[in-house]
Amino acid sequence: MTNTSQDNLLSLADKAKENNDIPQAKQYLLEALRLDHRTDIVCRLCEIYLKEDQADQAYALLKEEPDLFSDSRVFQLYLEILEKNNYFVEFLELKNLTKNNFDVQVQAVDEQKQVEIMQNFQRLKNITQIDYLKLFCLMAKTMYFTEEA
Repeated sequence: MTNTSQDNLLSLADKAKENNDIPQAKQYLLEALRLDHRTDIVCRLCEIYLKEDQADQAYALLKEEPDLFSDSRVFQLYLEILEKNNYFVEFLELKNLTKNNFDVQVQAVDEQKQVEIMQNFQRLKNITQIDYLKLFCLMAKTMYFTEEA
């Protein structure tokens, strides 16, 4: 269900985007989303986050959606976000759950980065959600544990 205020904010966001004022477009979309949840607004915000190399923000926002699979736009965006974030483990889980092969190929980060992620993770005293999400970048077949931790 739409309302006039949201429609006005979406129109302003479109104009800001046309004028290449992406930060302002993002602010209008965030305000529209605060008024009421709409999946199309979430998708538009995620697209902006991806263009701004803020795939982690796009992931957090899209994962709040109640259904990532029924709407093809949402699902394609979800796959793109997994790819940009290198969330290889989550991609494998998705492939296993759906028994599908997808056009997108999500890759784990390179081996050196995987070692760095594990070493940093082992040093943590308090683990945050961001720290946990970094583990999604590891290869499923290989876990890197060091003796330093």
